[in-house]
Amino acid sequence: MDHVSLREVSARAGLTHGATYARYEDAEEMLVDLWIAELAERAIALFELCLNAAENSNSASMHDAFTFARNATEADVAMVHLLLTARRIPVLAEVVSDFVENYLMREDPRLQEVSATFTRALCLFSLMTVQIIFSHHVQRPDRSFDRQEEWMTSTFQTPPESVPFFDLAEPSGPYTFVATENLESVLASATFQVVGRSGYSKATIARIARRASCSPGSIYSLYESKEELVIAAYRKTLSDRWSRISYFMQHLDEGILAQRLYLYAHPVNETWRNFLLEFSLASANNPHLYQAHEAQDRRLEVMAPLIPDATTEELDLLEQISSILGLLTHGIAFLATTTGSMAFTNYAQFCEPLRRSVLDSAGPTWLEFCTKVNRFIDEEKK
Repeated sequence: MDHVSLREVSARAGLTHGATYARYEDAEEMLVDLWIAELAERAIALFELCLNAAENSNSASMHDAFTFARNATEADVAMVHLLLTARRIPVLAEVVSDFVENYLMREDPRLQEVSATFTRALCLFSLMTVQIIFSHHVQRPDRSFDRQEEWMTSTFQTPPESVPFFDLAEPSGPYTFVATENLESVLASATFQVVGRSGYSKATIARIARRASCSPGSIYSLYESKEELVIAAYRKTLSDRWSRISYFMQHLDEGILAQRLYLYAHPVNETWRNFLLEFSLASANNPHLYQAHEAQDRRLEVMAPLIPDATTEELDLLEQISSILGLLTHGIAFLATTTGSMAFTNYAQFCEPLRRSVLDSAGPTWLEFCTKVNRFIDEEKK
């Protein structure tokens, strides 16, 4: 989004720069035209497939939604990028808001707890949008697509009345690292704010320094570049949560995943969500940010083989579970940023059937792996 220019578009289209300027005032106006002419219908098509999968829960309707993501075109990737970044570009937000209000907020999550069917449609849509940009930008293949479709089909076929109700706990405060008064901590907080609101490209060292009430020179005494500063803030934000296998395993306990998604989508965590979204999108075009993103994403995968006696089957299962939970938590966070809030979405109606589907398909393999992990953790503590 932030690298689109009329001059480059003109060159690729074989037009003069003047010819493009005669039609569009700037790149943002061109993106508005693109959304109206082509991308809005792609967003509607994907959402309708997700809603149909929720309303008509069968393998065929679910396969249709996954086929869209599997066969995503560059237009679909562009659709996701515009949908996720429109909030900070007023002229684009004006037209994208029609889709957000008429489809993503058809049952307004700010006013009431949405139905089980609509909850499942929103969660599937969030998963598909992140899967689309993941498959396009990440160079390693995602081998869990087929397993995800299997789990989603089983999840959506679970009768809503069989899902237990959970009284989800309110957040005690913003989801962030432990704050201190040292400059690194202050800069991380300032970086969250500036990158989250303006995007990576427009987050200058001068703006971050102003928000942190320090000089640019103070920043450069700690970090050689803006990239290093933003990466440091990113690592503080995640606080190694997904790298701890014991923490990861808890997400398959009853109620835990629903609680996590509720916290990610809560208004109090808006800054964290915005920063995570902007960092993820920027990493698609910046090798240094991408390496940091990839290293964090694969840290659990790197640690897993350290578990004594872990089999290939167990490690493969762990990778697939890690993939869907990682995509889902990012997807919900990103969608909550797009809509403003999804805190009242009935996450248990999606998370509990998903948790059961994963455990049922994993069978004794997962239980055996958990036993090995717990034994490993106990030995490490000693």
